[in-house]
Amino acid sequence: PALYDFLQKLLLMLIVWITFLFSIDTICHRLAKKIWSFPVPVDSAFIPSKLPHPNPMGGAIPFDIPLTKASDDQVESFMKFRGETNWCGDKSLNNVKDEDR
Repeated sequence: PALYDFLQKLLLMLIVWITFLFSIDTICHRLAKKIWSFPVPVDSAFIPSKLPHPNPMGGAIPFDIPLTKASDDQVESFMKFRGETNWCGDKSLNNVKDEDR
């Protein structure tokens, strides 16, 4: 009976700890997403004119094309470079530009 009681308590504690840790993880992720995740204003977003973008050691070069002024071809080539396969070339940024204002 002692072994059975031990295994029963061990299983119960395992279930309690897994539930507790999963709950804490979920709460922390939701809290972090709510506090630190926010959309970047479209007027503040830039893309590079040259791919791959040069990034020398000790000094990053900022992107030079404002997203609101980039052509669809520039945006599409940037999205392909980033590996975004779900990007549709027919989606223009005009919708995003209008929503932001």
